[in-house]
Amino acid sequence: SHKASNRRYCGASLIRNRHKGGVSRNPLPLSFNSGSGSVQGRRRRSQSEVDKFDDLTRESFFRALSAEAPFEFKNPDEHEIKVLREGKASGELTGGNLAILTASIGTSYEVDTKGKILFIEEVGETISRIDRMLYQLRNSGKLRDCAGIILGQFTDCPNEEVPQYTEIECLNDILRDIDVPVMYNIQSGHDHPMMTLPLGAVCTMDTFSRTIVFEAPER
Repeated sequence: SHKASNRRYCGASLIRNRHKGGVSRNPLPLSFNSGSGSVQGRRRRSQSEVDKFDDLTRESFFRALSAEAPFEFKNPDEHEIKVLREGKASGELTGGNLAILTASIGTSYEVDTKGKILFIEEVGETISRIDRMLYQLRNSGKLRDCAGIILGQFTDCPNEEVPQYTEIECLNDILRDIDVPVMYNIQSGHDHPMMTLPLGAVCTMDTFSRTIVFEAPER
């Protein structure tokens, strides 16, 4: 895709300088290894665009961007954080769009998941394609290496042949012999409202309390 082809022209130092405190709706895989801090949220292009955010999206955006102390990620009240695999894990939050994550494998911008919390979201892909991409993450060791997994929004990702077999059942099958905690129904990705996650920040996910708590950011 054009997104993937453009990455070859971007160095890690450029991304570090351009992404500190920035926002990406599809976080670039090259920022994963550059030590930069970005956030998974609505892409901020102008103040007028920020003004168009719904209240929950705007509040979450500025809360993550301006945090000076540890804070807990909050889903909208009507969206319960759910658990696929029990457990507790801490690590740097990495990840983003599933298609971009898999496209990074085998390149100099390959996502590093070792000891990290892996966030995954997707939009506009069928379950058969999601299944293939998740197996690519598994077969490349990315799921086994991570400390935990957080699933965001999978928007417009139908399974017309077997509607009851969703991305959650798909991942559960793929993780059959991988023992990591997994939380899902996290409202971040490509839908409304869209809560902001600070990629690159250290967090603790606890399935027993159903919480995701971020450490105070370094300024």
